[in-house]
Amino acid sequence: MCKGIKQTISGMTDKGERMTLKGENKPGKLQPSNVWKYSLESINSHKDAIWEKKDQWNERALKGKIQEFVVGGIHIWYGLIVVAKSKTVLIDYNEPVVQMCFSIKSSSEYKMDKKSEPFVSLDNFQHNIIGMPDARLNLEWGPNTNQETFVISLPPSVFLQYLPKTHPFYQNLKQNLAEGKVSYLTEPSLPITPKITAILYEILNCKLKGYFKKIYMEAKIVELLALQLGQSEEPETASYAQGLKREEMTKMYQVRELLLSDLTRTFSLKELAHEVGTNENSLKNNFKKVFGNTVFGYLHDYKMERSKKMLVSGKTLISEISESVGYKHATHFTAAFKKYFGFLPTKINSFLLNLVYLTQEFVPELIFLETAF
Repeated sequence: MCKGIKQTISGMTDKGERMTLKGENKPGKLQPSNVWKYSLESINSHKDAIWEKKDQWNERALKGKIQEFVVGGIHIWYGLIVVAKSKTVLIDYNEPVVQMCFSIKSSSEYKMDKKSEPFVSLDNFQHNIIGMPDARLNLEWGPNTNQETFVISLPPSVFLQYLPKTHPFYQNLKQNLAEGKVSYLTEPSLPITPKITAILYEILNCKLKGYFKKIYMEAKIVELLALQLGQSEEPETASYAQGLKREEMTKMYQVRELLLSDLTRTFSLKELAHEVGTNENSLKNNFKKVFGNTVFGYLHDYKMERSKKMLVSGKTLISEISESVGYKHATHFTAAFKKYFGFLPTKINSFLLNLVYLTQEFVPELIFLETAF
């Protein structure tokens, strides 16, 4: 678990937005400042096309890579950062924004300026949706930490199009933003599922160009939003991670790392429990609380999403993919893949092509196009 990072919002997001707004830094020369400003004005100037940028943070306190996109008036920010020395930044929001936050590796606390208690926190493999008013917040990064984060920033008017007015979060968000208060979807934050992880990296590594990339990324953002909202309303969400101590949560993350470190290796619950110093019953109960799925249910979902990514690349044979994700027989893999996705692995490229053509055909019906803004 990464410790020592306390932040009111993903500093990387705001750094990316500051860069978008100012355009002050050249690739490879990015030097983070102590005041970051957020504005939708510059983002909206790229509403009709995709804007992309890659940079490096390269100073003594912060090193890493940053990738950002602006598509349809929505800002997507990804950062993989190594924090060597403590860093404190003041973030200035001059207008409200809704942020879909995904913490792959980090431990984050969101605080209002001069407030000691966080209003929401994000740990490794957690996500949340946060409504930020036009206010100033403090960002603190502790030393010797690694951070990997995705943040998708939307204007409140765009975000609210996807919620019915009767939804509890709709009214909460609208009222709090009007009163200059922060809103968040759930407390505690929710576990990032393999499906969510797959979509995030599909956005990051999308190889399409121009208009097709635009509609693809917009569709993926809507899909992420649907998964976040849907997960927040699942019955087990109310009990997610309730009563778990930090030590117990850390053990569950260690189990996850063991499972994913070698997909060809077979573990029993007894072996996994022994590896992290717990018992089988605690492992079964606590893993589901932290990740929203059983141990082997989570592993199965991860294998399917990973295999789909490999198939889409078109560079690996099905027999090789099945072996790499732990199947001794390709026929067993094919059956599991079809059951999970609804189509055979041999049909994946045809399925994706049909999806692109259908999306193009029904473009006038998409809410996420320019007419929606």
